[in-house]
This record gives sequence, structure tokens and C-alpha cells, in this order.
Amino acid sequence: MHLSRGGIVGEAQAGAQEGHWHAPSLLVEAVPNARWSVAFVHDQRTSGRRLRILTVNDDVTKECLAAVVDTSISGRRVARELSGLVATRGSPDMIVSDQGTEFTSNAMLEWTQKTGVPWHFIAPGKPMQNGIWFHRGIRSPGSNADPSSPSTAECATRFSGLR
Repeated sequence: MHLSRGGIVGEAQAGAQEGHWHAPSLLVEAVPNARWSVAFVHDQRTSGRRLRILTVNDDVTKECLAAVVDTSISGRRVARELSGLVATRGSPDMIVSDQGTEFTSNAMLEWTQKTGVPWHFIAPGKPMQNGIWFHRGIRSPGSNADPSSPSTAECATRFSGLR
């Protein structure tokens, strides 16, 4: 599936009526920036405060390009973060993600039209199609300890060092 001016368009539309998913081929050349995967990782502190971590990975080099930590991350924020990455690393040949609301928002549609970067969605319920996952190493000792637990800004600083 991919974004288009009219919204989400995909190869699955014809097969969806039959209950079959026909994903596009996402094979890429083995060079950096051939394909980026974006996903959200969630965590919750003992205080109950939830953290969202936007991860951007280069599927070829297996490098974590960004780990943006905040309590709320909108589609506009995702577009801003991706624009920053493109400015420093160059454009990827494609980006792959799930169909989360941040990734299917108007802000992301505008971003893909502006940048010309193709955006593909994985099949619903198939997270393994989304390249390299960043779930390992999210928690660090003391990150949930109460009085001395780090702030969201401190968590963001810690995660930026993991790239």
C-alpha cells in the first residue's frame, strides 16, 4: 500500500474483498538509505506516565537513525523528524511503516508529496514486515525508579546516544 493524493491506495484493495492480502515487493538494493522502517515503541513509567518512542531504522545498515522520545508524537512531529533526517542523511528510496494514525495523517501525505519519498504500509497484523525492530534495550536500570527517575528529556538524551 502507499499514500496518494486521494488517501491510502494499495494492492490489497482488490484482494481485500476476498480476504487476501497482496503486499507489494519491498526488495531493495543493499545500500544505505534504500529502505527505512519507522515504528512506535511504547513504555510506561511506574508513575503511570506513558512514553512513546518514534524509531527510524535503516533496514540495510541495521542502524537506528532516530529514537525520538516524548509523551505524545503527532503526524506533524513525525514529518518534522523525518525532514531533519533527510537533511542530514539524504532521502531514502522508500519508507515502510504500519498503518498507525500518525503515519496515515494528512501531515504525512503532504510530506510524501513534498519530498517524493515513496511510503509503503505493511499488511495489518504483520509487524515482522516492518524491517528491524528497536524493542531491545529500551529499559535501562533506574528508568522506572520513582523519585530519581529521569524526565522525558533525559530519556530522549539517553536514547539519542543509542544510535
